Amino acid sequence: TERVEPQNMMSLPPPSVSKPAESEMEDAPPVLVEYAEAAEQAYIHFLPVIGDVAAGVPFHGIGVEDQDHFDPTEYQWAECPKGFANSRSYVLRITGDSMEPTISKGDLVIWEYHRHAQRGRDIVVMADVKFIEGGECAVKRLRETEDAWIFTSDNSTYHDVTIPKEQGQDQYPILGVAVYNLTAQRKLT
Repeated sequence: TERVEPQNMMSLPPPSVSKPAESEMEDAPPVLVEYAEAAEQAYIHFLPVIGDVAAGVPFHGIGVEDQDHFDPTEYQWAECPKGFANSRSYVLRITGDSMEPTISKGDLVIWEYHRHAQRGRDIVVMADVKFIEGGECAVKRLRETEDAWIFTSDNSTYHDVTIPKEQGQDQYPILGVAVYNLTAQRKLT
């Protein structure tokens, strides 16, 4: 019989706790935490997931109460890449397929609050002009003509939504522009 010598533990390879491959990291879901864990880095490294928004037929959308009474402990907070979190930003979960393949159902997307279009950023949260009184919201691409704002979908099975510009109305019917898809881990333009 062959004699087996005991091995020195120091000569054994380390346990397999290596860094995940980049391909595995790309598929990692967004990190969601409670406010207690995000508090020290809120609006620096974490943003609140304030609700769901349609990517399809608009609905009475972003379930956000009056911002004067915003309670951060009532929301989950999403970890954000460096440079994407600030006090004018928030995260919404997408509930439809009208923006596929750019944004998919279930994606978490970072938005910057703006009431005017931003150069180079045409994916917006469209808000019916009655939004202040509980109007409808949806994710769309914004095009503008002299007389109207035209909101289109990336998925061609959806119709355009046209909102006529009214005399003296100077604000776009939007609540923000998309800046980053946390789920797909890519910038949006």
